[in-house]
Amino acid sequence: MSLSDELDVDFCFEVALPLVKQAGQEILRGFENKDKEVQSKSFADDLLTETDRRVEDLLIAKLKETFPSHRFIGEESVSSGGKFIASTAEPTWIIDPIDGTTNFVHGYPQVCVSVALWAQNCPQLAFVFNPVLDQLFTAKKGRGAFLNGRKLSVSKTTDLKQALVGGDILAYQNEVDRLEVSIANAKSVKAIARAFRIPGSVAITLAYVAMGGLDAYFEQGPKSWDFAAGVLLVTEAGGVVRSLLGEPFDLFGRNILATSTEPLADQLAAILKPFPCEREGGPGPYKF
Repeated sequence: MSLSDELDVDFCFEVALPLVKQAGQEILRGFENKDKEVQSKSFADDLLTETDRRVEDLLIAKLKETFPSHRFIGEESVSSGGKFIASTAEPTWIIDPIDGTTNFVHGYPQVCVSVALWAQNCPQLAFVFNPVLDQLFTAKKGRGAFLNGRKLSVSKTTDLKQALVGGDILAYQNEVDRLEVSIANAKSVKAIARAFRIPGSVAITLAYVAMGGLDAYFEQGPKSWDFAAGVLLVTEAGGVVRSLLGEPFDLFGRNILATSTEPLADQLAAILKPFPCEREGGPGPYKF
């Protein structure tokens, strides 16, 4: 039986879209609140707010009403000890309630809700919504990526010397070795590229590659809920998604290289260095 027989992607999109918008309004209300309650998770600089919990609970509860047989991977439920299975063979909603929580806490407007539907180990739907800037990115597999209804396409940049590259210095305060590798990679890219940017949200940065605002993006350390929606935006806009070293992308592999063109991906893969990062769900690979 084909995927189209098992899963009505258009129906899933129509159900999820108003919920994503509702989640965005929750984020906007929290963003405007100057007295946010903030907690730390595993590290002091890994933040959690009540809005994170509320948005994730809303999305999972409402989606389960319509799709009781679907699986769910949510950042906050997994972080608090919920069951995690590193597989998307069955229809699986992957949710990051606030991607860019540190930005959210500080009132920096690069924040979003990220929702993706994966099935048969491939992304089928993607939503990345920044309610602060009113930017709603959407994609359906095989049917393009859009920003507020306008079809997107990646840039045509092929030379790293002319590229605007996004990334992050991603390491928690006690991870000195990872911090050094992250800084070294940023320096290597900045030495060649036109400029280097750190938006502070994985999903938004991938969306900006899809819209052509950034030519490339690389990062190590994020998890599946950070990547799940953005990778479909990039590929549906005509871009390239690989692992950091240029291998096939692994949703649970905790690293990514997304570019507008193949030559740009090759140039970045040649200069980037990985650091040890435990794969979600144990040994892989698991690739699409």
